[in-house]
Amino acid sequence: MSHYVKNKNGRLVNAPYVNNSYKWAGGGFISDVTDLLKFGNIMLYSYQYDADSSINGNISKGDNQTKEDNSRLPDTSETLNSVVEKGHNSERKLLPGYLKRKTMDMIFAPVDKTECSWDKDGFYGMGWAVVPEKYENGYCKQQRQYVSHTGGAIGASSVLLILPSQNYGKQEETSSEEKYGKQPDPPQGIVVTIITNMGSVGLNRVALEIAKSFESVESNI
Repeated sequence: MSHYVKNKNGRLVNAPYVNNSYKWAGGGFISDVTDLLKFGNIMLYSYQYDADSSINGNISKGDNQTKEDNSRLPDTSETLNSVVEKGHNSERKLLPGYLKRKTMDMIFAPVDKTECSWDKDGFYGMGWAVVPEKYENGYCKQQRQYVSHTGGAIGASSVLLILPSQNYGKQEETSSEEKYGKQPDPPQGIVVTIITNMGSVGLNRVALEIAKSFESVESNI
């Protein structure tokens, strides 16, 4: 595959050859979109899955349940036994994420007084650009939460974007017995990655539009 850059006149020309082997420790590895998609899904899964909320209570992200609330619920061991005997959720059990959710919360946490170069609404996190959820006034702009990372080299540009589902963790009201026996839903969202053989190409906006398009199709199925 040939790689291209724009010259000073804005015309496409062949990119000069670059041997990236000298910088393997700093990003010189050769990869493809399949590898990036796997990595993105690992990040999404780890961000949404909480080991503490599986069979022990399905407390979704943002749940403010306290120890006092737990003390008013039936005995956990007894409830779990009754749920298992009834066959609830006997065929589905989620595997743990590669990283803990609290670790992902730190990685995706926006840092104050930072500004993302490819999205004015974004901040920088730990290696990621982070755009937080924001919807302050009715019928005004609704800012979706997403994280992304762009990359560039001589003759190549890339982006990896993760758009978590807005509906993840919004469980219907259930009885205490069902809540304690119910596994959380598998992590949900859209992961988009693009690699192009041209340098200095802004891909973040395109990736976000693709993610939203897939999300809208998925919600209508």
